[in-house]
Amino acid sequence: MAPNGRKRRSERNDPESSASESPAQHRRVRQDDSDEEAGSTTSEPETQTQTQTATGMETMMKKLVRLALSCEYSRIPIRRADISTKVLGDTGTRQFKVVFERAQHELRTKFGMQMEELPSREKFTISQRRAAQASQKVPSTSSKSWILTSTLPPEYKFDPDILPPTKAPSETTEAIYTALYSFIIALILLNNGSLPENKLERYLKRANADQWTPILSTEKLLQKLAKEGYLEKRRDTSSGEEIIEWVVGPRGKIEVGERGVQGFVRAVYGGSGEEDEELERKLERSLGLQPQQRVVVGEGTEETPQVNGRAERSRTTRGRARPSARDDSDDE
Repeated sequence: MAPNGRKRRSERNDPESSASESPAQHRRVRQDDSDEEAGSTTSEPETQTQTQTATGMETMMKKLVRLALSCEYSRIPIRRADISTKVLGDTGTRQFKVVFERAQHELRTKFGMQMEELPSREKFTISQRRAAQASQKVPSTSSKSWILTSTLPPEYKFDPDILPPTKAPSETTEAIYTALYSFIIALILLNNGSLPENKLERYLKRANADQWTPILSTEKLLQKLAKEGYLEKRRDTSSGEEIIEWVVGPRGKIEVGERGVQGFVRAVYGGSGEEDEELERKLERSLGLQPQQRVVVGEGTEETPQVNGRAERSRTTRGRARPSARDDSDDE
């Protein structure tokens, strides 16, 4: 009977011991729950912020890609100011570099294009050069403007069957327009980089440009080329009389340039043997190029002219060059 009595007393004491331990256990459980809740509430805002940042960056990248494509369709440069107002807004001004790089990656991988910065406009007249020298500011080498150029391999981007003229407004109109501005740029570069207006008009008249231009008149054609950046019209009155000359504009330097002119002339006048070598020497002399070097491009070779001892970037017609774009971090 004694063992049974001890067992009953033990059973009667269990509720009392459990009751004495219960408040401490509850306090520990409540403490653990509060710690978990605090941790979850702290991590939730961080996760939401990261998600919002990633979503905002993706949205800005897509906006910049659309802006670049629409500007190139209209042959308008992609300006830094437009990127700030139309893409970045007031809250994303410091995200320019990241957004620009992401947009570049998207253009290269999905569209076969990239943004290349246009060269700065040169100071041509004596008064402009004097004003630049008198200025205390260091001249900026950045134009803060870009255009789209092709990143396709040479065997694709130089083949008209693979990459024909655009269909806007029509292939024929685009082909004529491309041929005309390539011809005019070739005339200017082969005349030491500038051409008097009256002399250019004579050249265009001899080429029957009025009959073939997709614009109504030669004057309107030149205005359109100047507006789109293929040409620049400069006036100089330092000699006492007004002298009007045409030079190659920023877009013309990128899309055509010395390399494009060299290929253009070679396609028209190129021969074989000694005649071809003589033509190359004349072109190098007229364009200010150093003797050509050949570099391996894929399975073939590509001639690379040099300007002032440095290899020049590949130039060709619209959207068919493969240079690298530079970032603009000055305004960040």
